[in-house]
Amino acid sequence: MAELLTIAEVSERLGLGVVTLRQIRQAGTGPPFIVLGHRTVRYPRAGLDAYLDEYATQARKAVAAEVQEARDAVPAEPPAPLARGRRNAGGSRPTKNGQVPGRRRGEQQQQLSVSQRLAAMP
Repeated sequence: MAELLTIAEVSERLGLGVVTLRQIRQAGTGPPFIVLGHRTVRYPRAGLDAYLDEYATQARKAVAAEVQEARDAVPAEPPAPLARGRRNAGGSRPTKNGQVPGRRRGEQQQQLSVSQRLAAMP
């Protein structure tokens, strides 16, 4: 006679809770089971092993399909480098609204050459 496993043994082996295993059984998607008497449920070890083998095969196929989709989705050209925050002429970074700290809207910073800066020094 085939070895029959209890709900607790099967839930431990599958890593599922007893309630989850009951829900899977009621949905008809879990491993094969046998009802003994009115309420006693047992799982044949051979049926559970076959279910795990089939589930593992389906999972491997699903993972292989996802990997293939990811490989197909990779663009032929490498992506452009990400733009980093540019510094403006004054050397500070613009804020979120595009303004530079310490400067009022509309004011322009004058670009002076080295000779003009030297001439402006006392």
